Amino acid sequence: MSSAPARLSRVASMTSRPSFSEPLPVRLIAISGSLRTASFNAAIARAATSLAPPNSSCEVVELVGELPVYNEDLDTDEASNRTAPGAVTAMRQRIAAASGVLFVTPEYNYGPPGGLKNLIDWASRPFGAHCLVGRAVAVIGSSPSSRGGLAAVEYLRQILPAIGARLVGEVALVPRVGDHVQVETAAVSDWLGELVAATLAELAVAARLAPEPTAAP
Repeated sequence: MSSAPARLSRVASMTSRPSFSEPLPVRLIAISGSLRTASFNAAIARAATSLAPPNSSCEVVELVGELPVYNEDLDTDEASNRTAPGAVTAMRQRIAAASGVLFVTPEYNYGPPGGLKNLIDWASRPFGAHCLVGRAVAVIGSSPSSRGGLAAVEYLRQILPAIGARLVGEVALVPRVGDHVQVETAAVSDWLGELVAATLAELAVAARLAPEPTAAP
């Protein structure tokens, strides 16, 4: 596998500070925006499960393809005693139970996939009291091209803080992703492994620096 210049700031100074007590456990989740069986992004998300920092864990959440298209008429409404679809409730609970969320996204037509945007639309309700408010989030983009999914990453980095999530880290791109990932085994190049590990370390640090967000149902 080839190497490429890292585009994520290193977090050594943040993670090597002396501590007089064991750091609090951190629960991270990784969500891939791609539904393809042979998805590079899904493989990166799976690789993240073995790259979490000490006293942290990372789990893949695969619910993007199970969600209906967002429709406010289907969402929870106490006045009419209506509850959201089961897949939506499950997704919100999984995000609410996590200290931080890593989104791994391809770029479709200069933006993130519709399924991932749809997940964020569901997750961002009810307005101001949803499961992403105060949650530490980070984004990694990938592409077979030299752009590395830049447009999709920039879009997500714009909307996530706008809905109240706490964006962590700098722009992280994986250009020519096929040179860095073996889909079948989720093996990644040394460079990409360092990028993912650094991103997860920043998420863990950010999660410990702020109180646990209040979960929305």
